[in-house]
Amino acid sequence: MKPMLSKRQEKILVTLYIKEDWVKGSELSELLAVSDRTIRMDIESIKAVFNEPVIQTSKQYGYRYNREVDFKSLNVENVLDARERLAVVIKEMILSPTGIDYFDLANALYVSESTLLTDLHLIRKEIQSHGFPLSLERHNDTFMFQGRRLDQVKLLIHWIKNNLGYSTPEQFARIFPKIDVPAISDMLLELLVEEKYFSRYLSFRSLLITVLMISEQAVTSNTSGDNEEDTESRQNPESGLVVWITCRLFEIFELSISPQDVELLNESLSMVKTMEEVEGFGRSGDVLSEPIFMAIRQVLNEVKTHYALDFTHETELAIDLTIHIKIAILRMEKGIFIKNPIIEQMKREYPFLFDVALYIGNRLSEIMGIRFHQDEISFIVCHLADTYESLQRGNIVRDRLKVLVVALEGRSVVKYIIKNNEVLRQESMIERIEIVSAAELEQFIQTQTMPDVILSTSMIKVGGKTPDLIIRPEVSMGDRFSIQAILTKEIEKLKKRNFNTLTRVFFAHDQFYPSIRVKKSEECIRYLCGRLKEGSFVDDAFEASVLERESLIPTSIQTGVALPHATIVHALKTSVAIATLQEAIEWGNQKVSVVLLFAIAKEDIHYLNYFYAIISRFAMDEANIQRLAKCATFDAVIALLYEFYLQNVQ
Repeated sequence: MKPMLSKRQEKILVTLYIKEDWVKGSELSELLAVSDRTIRMDIESIKAVFNEPVIQTSKQYGYRYNREVDFKSLNVENVLDARERLAVVIKEMILSPTGIDYFDLANALYVSESTLLTDLHLIRKEIQSHGFPLSLERHNDTFMFQGRRLDQVKLLIHWIKNNLGYSTPEQFARIFPKIDVPAISDMLLELLVEEKYFSRYLSFRSLLITVLMISEQAVTSNTSGDNEEDTESRQNPESGLVVWITCRLFEIFELSISPQDVELLNESLSMVKTMEEVEGFGRSGDVLSEPIFMAIRQVLNEVKTHYALDFTHETELAIDLTIHIKIAILRMEKGIFIKNPIIEQMKREYPFLFDVALYIGNRLSEIMGIRFHQDEISFIVCHLADTYESLQRGNIVRDRLKVLVVALEGRSVVKYIIKNNEVLRQESMIERIEIVSAAELEQFIQTQTMPDVILSTSMIKVGGKTPDLIIRPEVSMGDRFSIQAILTKEIEKLKKRNFNTLTRVFFAHDQFYPSIRVKKSEECIRYLCGRLKEGSFVDDAFEASVLERESLIPTSIQTGVALPHATIVHALKTSVAIATLQEAIEWGNQKVSVVLLFAIAKEDIHYLNYFYAIISRFAMDEANIQRLAKCATFDAVIALLYEFYLQNVQ
């Protein structure tokens, strides 16, 4: 049942909920144009209605909504959160091309003028940081966009997709309350199916937001009813799918779309045809003779030197990259940029590979004179990922258990033994040597170092050492258990040795900084770089290199950790500076509570693939980061990593 609150009391409650901080009574009285005494009486009335402390009171700070009380349970209002409110502000300014009154908008959104000013500042920041060709102008008490309507709608699409992540009609209805969003969504989807109009360059969400925008514009402008100009626009044969969209909006919902919004739809959909043509042209021709192909082969050779990753034999990878880069260049020449929808997942799963892709992108930029956007860099990561998985196994530097399997009965017996013992097939942990004759055994003794474990079907001696286990050629059940037991025990010892090596190379006891207080990512980077410099791990140029790398693509990931590092490998000594933060901070577009800053010396780069493989898997689980954030000592950090390593790393 809806509580019995006056409209003003409801507005007080909503304002306090949205504010997320203390609000002085004088601010509320100014917002609502009533006395401080009236505000105090309304607060007491609200508490009495709900019979619980929904509002906290302080003589010093004023009033604050009690976050322990679920707001939805109060059944007060369909309240927008701060990110949704920004979407509505953008939408309302698009709907009002001549400007919107500042005070009217603040009143309609149940926020103070100062809160709305903050919202407008964030919109300006979003425009600038993402390069939208727009400006947000203020004339007296009126705000308006300057720039093409298409770019204004692109800004709204960008904000909804990247900050709200809406996917259902019910969610979109929160931003577009004046129209029947579910019905329009169903209509649009049915139309796309009928027309077979699908392309990777046509995002359904982007098209839906555009259609919802022009539909609400039609409602707001009261342009229901047909007119000659609209009819001609809808029947324009060059508009393609636009004809059907505008006709259905009129026939089903009685919404008459203005000529300007018909043109907006035309512009939005024109990119699809253009990009399909670009794709077709980009894939034509002899790829192997392309200058881009030769440039990519050159850069992959450089990657081998800089990152100890050998992609040089992967011709298919070079061909795929050539086609992708060729199409990307054509896109950029036409001013077309596409979003990689899995960029955050790629950053989380392949943090090291982003550096490789950045290097490839920067080198190709130097060679071809064109700069790659971070989404294009992330597409390069996608191309590298599959090959990287297989290369990683071969390029990882670590000790493996050297197991000698001797079966003088012949090759078929050795194969049978291996087939029936899964642990022997663990290539990542075991280096297996197979001996099937006395001659091979003699050669091994003369040329090879002693193995860690000897399994044999007969009593022999290898360099004076007897077998660790005598097994039957037919491999009994008891033999299988014995092989499993001895190798598992040795692998555990091996894992500990490998982990100790990584600890020795990458961690220093005095480079752990628990519970530090910083406000910005740059401040954190400068602090950790300063500590590394004091420890003689890095030189004066290191900090600038880390900040440069961070400016290209933020190293934060969704689980709450940032992994900053330099653009090139040039530390004096290797170390990872670890910081846990008293309060999480904004880092890129993520909240971060743990920071691992990497300083890698060239002589240790051969360990890097293995180390990154472990850290990236560890960082993918938010629970691991939360546990790391609570560590108070360096030993606790190492114990946590060791526990994860034993349980998850092969």
